[in-house]
Amino acid sequence: MARIRTIVPDKIQITRPYWRDPLYIVWLLLGCSVAALVGHFSIFSIGLYFSYANLLFIGVIYPILEEVTFRGFFMGLVLKFREARYSISGISGANLLTTLCFTFFHWATQQSVTAWWVIIPSLLFGWARERYDSLIAPIILHICFNLVLIIF
Repeated sequence: MARIRTIVPDKIQITRPYWRDPLYIVWLLLGCSVAALVGHFSIFSIGLYFSYANLLFIGVIYPILEEVTFRGFFMGLVLKFREARYSISGISGANLLTTLCFTFFHWATQQSVTAWWVIIPSLLFGWARERYDSLIAPIILHICFNLVLIIF
């Protein structure tokens, strides 16, 4: 009997305890702090306002869908190539390519200079995906960053 292949990534399981890694905690706190500053100051206004719909969709649902699509499916495909796994300072070629696609996606949907601000968080999400070999760590980072950005 043939094995059925699925497009849903198999990297949703937790293989390393990211919640015990001090570096993950530092990135989580630093990223949330920067998101709070960006969301607070009007010169960085990106048009997000507090509402329950924004909390649900932009804060929770979209980060999950984006991480499964970009870090799960797309980055998973790119990581199958040996050359894409080479890294400089912990940033792999697969992470760079995924970040470019992620940034372009945000620019295409928002058409704003602020869409380019996702480059550094995207690199961090890709780093977490590779370091912990799981989608849970980048999903939590992405949700926290978006929620803080909306709330502040």
